[in-house]
Amino acid sequence: MHSAAICLRVKGPFTCFTRPEFHVERVSYPVITPSAARGVLETILMKPIEKPEAGKRHNKVVSAGSSPAFASSTRARCFLFFATKTSATQERVSSGVARLDTMLGGGYYRGASVLITGFPGTAKTTLSGAFAEAACRRGERTMFFSFDSDGAEVMRNLSSVGIRLDRYTKSGLVRMVSARTISGSAETLLVRIKTLAREHQSRCVVIDPVSTLAKVGNELTAHGVAERLIDWSKANGTTLVCTSLLDELNGQLEGGTPLQISTIADTWIHLNYLVQAGERNRGLSIIKSRGTSHSNQVRELILSDAGVTLADIYTAGGEVLMGTMRYEKESAERVAKEVAEVAGKLKRVSLDAEEAVLEVRAKSLQTELLAKQVEKTLLARTTQSRKGELSRGHTRMRELRGADATARRKGKQQ
Repeated sequence: MHSAAICLRVKGPFTCFTRPEFHVERVSYPVITPSAARGVLETILMKPIEKPEAGKRHNKVVSAGSSPAFASSTRARCFLFFATKTSATQERVSSGVARLDTMLGGGYYRGASVLITGFPGTAKTTLSGAFAEAACRRGERTMFFSFDSDGAEVMRNLSSVGIRLDRYTKSGLVRMVSARTISGSAETLLVRIKTLAREHQSRCVVIDPVSTLAKVGNELTAHGVAERLIDWSKANGTTLVCTSLLDELNGQLEGGTPLQISTIADTWIHLNYLVQAGERNRGLSIIKSRGTSHSNQVRELILSDAGVTLADIYTAGGEVLMGTMRYEKESAERVAKEVAEVAGKLKRVSLDAEEAVLEVRAKSLQTELLAKQVEKTLLARTTQSRKGELSRGHTRMRELRGADATARRKGKQQ
């Protein structure tokens, strides 16, 4: 099923729009502001020309005075038409971290919006850089906007953890843009981002951090710009990865974002610290990932020269172990396992020796039993033979005695 989306096109001379939150009469912007666009829509919907139909364009002249969003009398021609969104894709793209792909059930969806939140130093830029490198390996053009550092500095910092984007900048697959050089309002930044991504034909876009938009305007405007940024990426099938900086010093709630765009992001990854035994370690968890059977477990994020990886967290007595304590736990378990293996081998050797002794004894007893059986048989035969000999001797003696008696009887008769 397709969901309808409203597209509004406004044409006319350059117009000064007012911003109610500024409490001023006129402020000039090169693009229409969200409040002005909302005023135009309110004017159209309050005084409709005809019933809107999907796929049909409707033309109406709107007077600036009919909406509180305008401050001049300029008349703008608005085109309102309804469009349909394309069906969602099932294609997955890698996050650049193999174990994170496993936690996500196969990686990010193509065209999804990914939000990575965390306090300073939790490796938000590192995760976004791993995603950009993975996209370049697939041959996809990628745009990397950095609001905190220069592009060369970002590539240098990422190379320390095995992420090499410099080789892809030469081929043009990735373009590093230092957004600090882009001045203006949040709307201006949005237009600049869309223009550069369109010129570069980027399929993947990284914005580090998107929370900077809240610093160049009020929160309401910045939130609207962030929403339009996500809508634009979805309409173009561009995979968008944004980082958002959380303020640890001001006690910002875990997972909260200054722009409050976590509700509209498709995937939300949160990074945090765990201070334990005198050291600070990084933890990663997936708060949500729409359409995936993602993991609900926390993993330790490990950065090294070999790259970025995730490790299982050990728990002991209800306490989560990371870093050195995890290493000590692993070492203790490894030693205990080796000791158990040695004890098992010794036990097997002892059992084998006892088995051999029992086998020898069993053979000896078997031989002794056989000898006793032979002796018993011989004894039975000897006894039977002696009985036979005695019987034959008695018979012979009777015969001999009987012969003497017969001879005496014959002599008397004569």
